[in-house]
Amino acid sequence: MPKELLVAGLPEDATEDDIKEVFSRIAPPLAVNIVRDKETGKSQGYAIVDMATEDQGASAITWLNETAMIRGKLITVGAHRPGKEGYEHGPHREHHGR
Repeated sequence: MPKELLVAGLPEDATEDDIKEVFSRIAPPLAVNIVRDKETGKSQGYAIVDMATEDQGASAITWLNETAMIRGKLITVGAHRPGKEGYEHGPHREHHGR
């Protein structure tokens, strides 16, 4: 299971602290990086979150994917797979747009 997670569905005004607060329900993340447009600096609606262990990553997917909200928006949490389009979602939820 992953230690590096992709968090999608973030509102444009979400902050790293908002994300840290939600993930701290499982364990404090080591790092949070909101992906931003290079020209405008605006959030692109997703972030990369690094957890300390694979167990913490797996727990975050299980407990936060499509159940946690940030600033009123439901987020999705999955395994970050660099170099691949998309990401691997949690095991028991239905997903659209694949």
